Amino acid sequence: MQVSVILGKDLTEKHVEAWSEIQSSTPVLESPFFRPEFTLAVSKESEDVFVGILHEPTDKVVGFFPFQLVRPGFGRNLEMCDYQGVIAPATLQFDAADLIRSCRLKVWEFDHLAASNLAFQRYCSMTAVSPIIDVSHGYEGYKASLNPEGRRHVAKAATSARKVQRELGELRLVCNSTDSEVMQTMHRWRAQKYGPLAAWAHRALETIRTTNTPAFAGVLSALYAGGQLLAVHFGIRSRGVLHWWFPAYNPDLRNYAPGILLLLNMAERGTELGISRIDLGRGLQDYKRRFGNASATVATGSVDLLALSNLPRIIHRNCSSYIRNTPALLNLARQAKRLMGMK
Repeated sequence: MQVSVILGKDLTEKHVEAWSEIQSSTPVLESPFFRPEFTLAVSKESEDVFVGILHEPTDKVVGFFPFQLVRPGFGRNLEMCDYQGVIAPATLQFDAADLIRSCRLKVWEFDHLAASNLAFQRYCSMTAVSPIIDVSHGYEGYKASLNPEGRRHVAKAATSARKVQRELGELRLVCNSTDSEVMQTMHRWRAQKYGPLAAWAHRALETIRTTNTPAFAGVLSALYAGGQLLAVHFGIRSRGVLHWWFPAYNPDLRNYAPGILLLLNMAERGTELGISRIDLGRGLQDYKRRFGNASATVATGSVDLLALSNLPRIIHRNCSSYIRNTPALLNLARQAKRLMGMK
């Protein structure tokens, strides 16, 4: 197998067609993050996104490996990407170290590597669960599949919905909003809680928002009560899989659990929308644990050709990953960051 490396923005139509064919015919690559449109959207705003193209001696393309160059020789996964790895048929065999070397890298770090990328297993230092809401058997089938805690919280959400309708007005879900003001509201609410996104990320998300094909689309959803906007979510979809990506809710109405109401309304409308799975993404937040009825596994680690010389960096990365996967520590870290920013 041979590997050539190009800038992500230099992917040709022929590359995109080959990539799309691999992704659509390989079930373990069903996440929209494995679509070429996602890599192209990020590449458009960043000069440090590259793609390793795997091909046979006959020049037949058999796989794609997107990565971001941090500095010469040091690569990482693409920003904002919740599923990472090589886009290739499950039957393709390759050596991960050889691939990294062929991409002119000494190190490639990952934090959401799909467990299906078997060639990287020996390089994984930690694994985490990405909870999924599977509504392939309908919403009633989904509710029946939940554990007692999950069913209790679905019932609690139904009580909240009735309270909202009594006090604020009828609930109305807009599944595919085209209102750019709704998107800006989402950004504003999230910035209040997590800080603002970088300008390039705003532009990349706007590119995704305006993409709408059966294979890949940005999905902007909004939940209203009467005339008030309760909650917003911006995610990405590939065919029947919706990835829960950027949720936000009206902070003045937090007591109504607006984010949960939006999520469960989307799950209830899943069949109608052609969605069979809502991937909630890696994390231990209570709502993911309570409402997920399936899961996928992602890993943190690195293919490191420098071995022990990078031990301090490896320890730092693993500690950072542990904090991100521990809600209490993550909240403390965010509070500390906001406080330091205020000084």
